[in-house]
Amino acid sequence: METVSWYDAVHFCNKLSEAEGLTKAYTEAGDATTCNFNANGYRLPTEAEWEYACKAGTTTDFYSGDMVQPNSQAKYLDTNLDRIGWYAANSGGTTHPVGQKQPNTFGLFDMSGNVDEWCWDWISPSYSAGSVTDPTGPGANQGSGRTCRGGSYDPLKYVALWCRSAFRYGYLPSSTFDGIGFRVVRSQR
Repeated sequence: METVSWYDAVHFCNKLSEAEGLTKAYTEAGDATTCNFNANGYRLPTEAEWEYACKAGTTTDFYSGDMVQPNSQAKYLDTNLDRIGWYAANSGGTTHPVGQKQPNTFGLFDMSGNVDEWCWDWISPSYSAGSVTDPTGPGANQGSGRTCRGGSYDPLKYVALWCRSAFRYGYLPSSTFDGIGFRVVRSQR
């Protein structure tokens, strides 16, 4: 699913939870929406959860390895990314069905490229100082938009550099661009 706002994604999570008889994770209230991380229903991953799932135990730029830099075009083209994701250099300007590229060791497909993925967190210029466990990001008054991770197929902007597992950016939660989608998770608490 793509071209959905963060609000649409949160609403979908609650509806899917209701349909399966699970406790909804979200109390929907626009920018004041809250998440009950102890609920057993569906929700968006936090940025930390998304990056952990994307890296799947690796420490490289992509779960398929570090960016290959054979020439000055390296930020645009990357053979390691070609194996796992759709981006500006190989997408043909469109999304592709999930599962056509190599999964990571967790069995997850399309974590880099194809569509940007909404996360729970508000975006801020930097992470908090010091070590944290299971962070959920800054509050609404400290962030400027909701976080997206993973990069996209978009041939006008999503070069290899922007599909790295650590690359982060944010959009207003009402944004609905081509190539923005989401992935759902459930807590095991």
